[in-house]
Amino acid sequence: MEESGIPALSCWELGPNRGKHPGAGACDPAGLWQGPVSAGRALRRGSDITRDGTATWSAAIDRCLDRHRLLLRICDGTTSGTVAVETRLGCLVCGRTDPRHSSKAQVLLTEGGDSDDDTLWRFWEIESLGIAPPEDTDEDGTAEMKKLEEELRLDDGRYSVSLPWVPGGPDLPNNYSQARRRLLALGRRLGSVMKQYLDEGWAESAPATSPPRRTWCLPHHAVYQGVGDERKCRVVFDGAAKYNGTTLSSQLEAGPNLQIDLLRAILSFRRRCVGLQAEIEKMYLQIRVRPEDRDVCRFLWWDDEQMIRSYRLTRVCFGLTCSPFLAMGTVRLHVRRHQASAPRAAEEVLNNMYKDDLATSCDSVAEARSLADQLGSLLASGGFWLHKWASNEPDAL
Repeated sequence: MEESGIPALSCWELGPNRGKHPGAGACDPAGLWQGPVSAGRALRRGSDITRDGTATWSAAIDRCLDRHRLLLRICDGTTSGTVAVETRLGCLVCGRTDPRHSSKAQVLLTEGGDSDDDTLWRFWEIESLGIAPPEDTDEDGTAEMKKLEEELRLDDGRYSVSLPWVPGGPDLPNNYSQARRRLLALGRRLGSVMKQYLDEGWAESAPATSPPRRTWCLPHHAVYQGVGDERKCRVVFDGAAKYNGTTLSSQLEAGPNLQIDLLRAILSFRRRCVGLQAEIEKMYLQIRVRPEDRDVCRFLWWDDEQMIRSYRLTRVCFGLTCSPFLAMGTVRLHVRRHQASAPRAAEEVLNNMYKDDLATSCDSVAEARSLADQLGSLLASGGFWLHKWASNEPDAL
């Protein structure tokens, strides 16, 4: 504290309070430890320090605090009366302030939000699902869909498709060396999967000769799905593998996007009290590739004598840019061809099938059972089999 005739306290330390009560209390000035204070110990710049860098002050002490509990060092402020108190938790500024200089803190909260027009527009979009006419983007009007419809053939209960080449295609180099290198890195992890491909007729031995600029070897790799006992391995062919600046997918048309709106499918599934769900089993592998296009779907694998041989796919495979279009387009065209015989089932496939998954709902168990039978018969006539049936009403299956 400052009294008349006593200089302002610049920096001082307190010894332990030996009284009965720790903290603030009366003390004898003799208990104040006084000694040289170096310039480095003064926290505030501009403190009055002698030339040799040390100074000693004396002051009248009325009360003191136990430094072991709170204070480590107090340094004088300016004539305004503020002091810096160094504690174990950091430095605190204490004392009187000049009332003539006060600062105001202003806090502004800004929250961005959508305009009322955007919110109302989204509301009406959701409300119009199922009742608004579709936009003028009918997939049947595209050149790819028309070409697919013209070339689609049903032979022995199985559809066959041609690959949708870009204009001037195909023009492919021989990438056998690339496919062989990838095969050796892969090892034999796909042994059981490749055996199934050959046993099921999804692949066949490639002929010794192949048309020039129309032959391509697809590198492949294993993909694992599921966990535990349900963990399965499947093969994915790399249609994007580049060789000499060329990829197979770059010479194929991707085709239009035939997927339905996912929100619409979910709302249809929840609309009525009896839910019904199923999946087309191996949808891609149920569609044949025309023989004239099979040489661009070659791949390498070991034969029974552990020799590397060339095989070729006979079905639409995973990994080509056109595969989703060919699979979904074939299903939709098949359903439309037979829509007259099963109108309700055809409507469900066209409006409520997302990729290879079908999800819809009915008003009663009897209606759901009848619809399941119609769906199974309709798709089976095109070589597609529904499995993984599920419903909240077991009697519907």
